Amino acid sequence: MTNDPSTCANMNIRRTARQIGQFYDDHMSGTAIRATQFSLLVLVNRHAPAPISHIADAISMDRTTLTRNLRLLERDNLVEHEPGADARTRLYRLTDQGKHAVEEAQIFWDAAQTKLLTRFGEQRWKALRAELQAVQACLSES
Repeated sequence: MTNDPSTCANMNIRRTARQIGQFYDDHMSGTAIRATQFSLLVLVNRHAPAPISHIADAISMDRTTLTRNLRLLERDNLVEHEPGADARTRLYRLTDQGKHAVEEAQIFWDAAQTKLLTRFGEQRWKALRAELQAVQACLSES
């Protein structure tokens, strides 16, 4: 192993993730939500009503960070929660305003996705996505 930061998987993936996030945010600047919010809202909507543990597992995010993000979305009236089967469980879903925000942002997200895949190449993206899933799988092994 070398101590060369240019070979660091963590740094390279985080840098790429920031660039991709900025690319999507630039395309979605005409909407009320950011790209990260869009992705989380779509995920919540897909699994709703869902407890935070289920959402956290689906997005591979720790529950504390997810709770903070969901509180911000609640503050903006994009998500809401209701009590679950026991007092400790909250079930999250989109509000009507959240559903509208996703519908409104979808065209901008689609444009960003299409542009990225056109530039990078669909086959290359499929291969990279498979490799990223393999990395995720090896890191989740105990």
